Amino acid sequence: KVIALLRDPVDRAYSSYKHQVRAGREALNFEDAIQAEPERLNGEKEKLLSDPTYISYNYNHFSYIERGKYADQINNWLEYFPKEQILILPSKDFFKNTDNSLKQIYSFLGVEYIKTPIEKKHNTGDYKDTMSEDMREKLRIIFEPYNAKLQKFLDKGKSPLFKVIFVDEAQDLSLIQWAMIKKIEEETQCDVWIAGDDDQAIFGWAGADVNSFIKWKAREILLRQSE
Repeated sequence: KVIALLRDPVDRAYSSYKHQVRAGREALNFEDAIQAEPERLNGEKEKLLSDPTYISYNYNHFSYIERGKYADQINNWLEYFPKEQILILPSKDFFKNTDNSLKQIYSFLGVEYIKTPIEKKHNTGDYKDTMSEDMREKLRIIFEPYNAKLQKFLDKGKSPLFKVIFVDEAQDLSLIQWAMIKKIEEETQCDVWIAGDDDQAIFGWAGADVNSFIKWKAREILLRQSE
């Protein structure tokens, strides 16, 4: 399985540029480096594709725009991995709500979710200056068609987004309905609340599966009967 954490390609381009400057490999200013990229990378991708042993210095260090074309790179993955084995998450969502993102990752991997405390950020860049708004807009226009292709890929077969799913009388759900809930839970960033009473299961004759309700792994809250 493949998990990709994707950053805004505009911010990724500038961050990559600053990294190369700190490493002493980039002498041009940001705008000149962007303009120089087509010439720097001319023929490099073709060499990489034709010779698996070829290592491209320019492609490794100066592909500020090229590496932000995420849809093209994902299409390459699809030649070897089915879509179901690829999980793509926006990095801004991961850092804003790490717990929800980890739930998605654990579900994708088919492992039990364990809450993981995040104590510090690692590998953070240290630069105070930012790109000009004019340059940001230029990059946004460059990446726009590639972002649209990526969004089309992400939306294909995707469940609608919910913040919370609440299911009542869950003891009377059929296997198909349980499968639908599980599918939505896996594909959306939401909490699922299940309410029911296995003693009140009365629709087994119609296909209800009370065992799915009993075996559902979650934190249990006992609600006492109101008077």
